[in-house]
Amino acid sequence: MKVTEQPELNDEKLFPELKKRLTEGRFDFIFADSLKENIVALNIGEREELKAEDVEPLWQLLIEDAITYLKMSDSREWRETFGKPAEKEQRSSLKAFGVEKLKEYFAQFMKFEKVLYGAVRYYHEHTLHVFRVWVLGALLLDDWSQDKNYPYIEFFNDLIFPILNLKSDEEKDKLIKFDEIQAMWCIIALSHDLGYPLQKVDDINNETRTMLRNYAKVNLQDLNFNVPQQHHFINDFILRFISSRTIILNESEFNKKLLLEIIEGEDQLTNRQKRRFRTHIQSKYYLKYSKSLEDFDHGIFSSILLMRSLTYFLESDFDLDDLKPLEYNDARQCSIRREILRAIAGHTCEQIYHIRPDTLSFLLILCDELQSWGRPTIQEILGGGDSEFPISKLITYREQEVEFELVFRDINEDVYKRTATLFQRFHKLLRVAVDAPRREFKCRFTVKSTSTPDMVFVFKFVSTKEKPPKFEFTSNGMVWEPWDEKYKDWRIEHKAAAKNP
Repeated sequence: MKVTEQPELNDEKLFPELKKRLTEGRFDFIFADSLKENIVALNIGEREELKAEDVEPLWQLLIEDAITYLKMSDSREWRETFGKPAEKEQRSSLKAFGVEKLKEYFAQFMKFEKVLYGAVRYYHEHTLHVFRVWVLGALLLDDWSQDKNYPYIEFFNDLIFPILNLKSDEEKDKLIKFDEIQAMWCIIALSHDLGYPLQKVDDINNETRTMLRNYAKVNLQDLNFNVPQQHHFINDFILRFISSRTIILNESEFNKKLLLEIIEGEDQLTNRQKRRFRTHIQSKYYLKYSKSLEDFDHGIFSSILLMRSLTYFLESDFDLDDLKPLEYNDARQCSIRREILRAIAGHTCEQIYHIRPDTLSFLLILCDELQSWGRPTIQEILGGGDSEFPISKLITYREQEVEFELVFRDINEDVYKRTATLFQRFHKLLRVAVDAPRREFKCRFTVKSTSTPDMVFVFKFVSTKEKPPKFEFTSNGMVWEPWDEKYKDWRIEHKAAAKNP
């Protein structure tokens, strides 16, 4: 059953579907048979709830398999005639060095969550969350592949496919396999929140100061950290890397025949003819990601952590000067790795606007918002009633249309704040900006509350080439302004009116 056909999104619905598709031979990027067996052996959706101890051992194995598959798909590293590596030594040589260290960080993150629960009022757990985000997105991508749809990846969709005039997914699959995209998504989903503890240092300081402010003699030293000067160089490189765009030198001279010869590595081509790809730094992305780093957003910290920790990313090709432009396979791998890091960095950078929903970046934002089940806040833990966790449902997810529904269990004030924040976030992500006139995009979502069933908030966005983009924010059919403080009073009046109709 497709994700959009599920009555609601939860472990009981999604995990059996994942296991079913695994046994059908889908998700080939999950390379190790033992990993498939471990996932299929989970009783989620049958008689057990997902637990952190279920996820912890799978996290490293999934990351390793995803990167191994991407390296096997790199013709510079692994020939197709080699087949799948059978021996342990062959498999280990393809593993991404640094995953073990990253796994240690993930384990420490799980322990540190206890601190975050006490420091951040609306904190939701993040260790099970990333696994659920991966499952949700993996199933959505698989739904797309079965419908013969292809997610948008800048390097291929803007540069390669148009020149080759590729339209069918069978043709596109020869240049980037759908399982490569699944492997990219696996790394994105499982790693997107690794930088969260660094972002929340200031919240911990605030809570500590609040607790101790009545003790006049206490001299509190804030928990703080500074990035050493020598680290700024690699951080700047990472910012430049994820802000880059691949271009072709003298594109006007290009045609389908020449590009095919370059892709296929024809021997008669000179080195100058092969090296025709350059990386161009896009200033607006560079500034926005720099601001995100300045604001301590956890998405950019997660990208930096991946780049620093994993040899796979440290080996990324990047065009630093005019002397040695990239060959096709260099540019291809640069784009794949950049797409991963950019999606992670962008999910907390609201200055990055979105022209279309069928990208891995938007998929992460969507799955991140939809994955609300089984994620209690500290108030929900203290209040009990875990059967009333938020409910989410994805109604539509197509190339030009997204629709979903969220049902919170909060009291009125919290529903208002969470809904207002959500509306403001999507307004920023879909705002009018460069290339907006060519955008064909509909987005609609509804927010409800179990505590006040008569309270219904609706977000609508419609953009077509014929008309300017239009936003609508309503509550129970009435115009609602999520930025205006006066609407808090209306919320109270609305509650009273509901009691005395």
